Amino acid sequence: MDSLRFEEHSTALELDQVTVRNLELSRRCLWAGLAATLFHTLDECQTPMGKRLLRATILRPLADPEALEARYEAWARRTET
Repeated sequence: MDSLRFEEHSTALELDQVTVRNLELSRRCLWAGLAATLFHTLDECQTPMGKRLLRATILRPLADPEALEARYEAWARRTET
């Protein structure tokens, strides 16, 4: 990605803080270990920029079914090799 782009709110779901906390998407509960979050489970990023992108992707999931399908197909092709 070489340029800045504007992301419309209609393309992603807006999760409220209570939902984010209860699903433990990026921060753990006090009694759970660090590995208990979705972010930690998926994180294989090598750079801070990659970690920020992953966190943003988790906290703002896609709402468009076609975009979801395209992302899944790209992931499936990557994991086949």
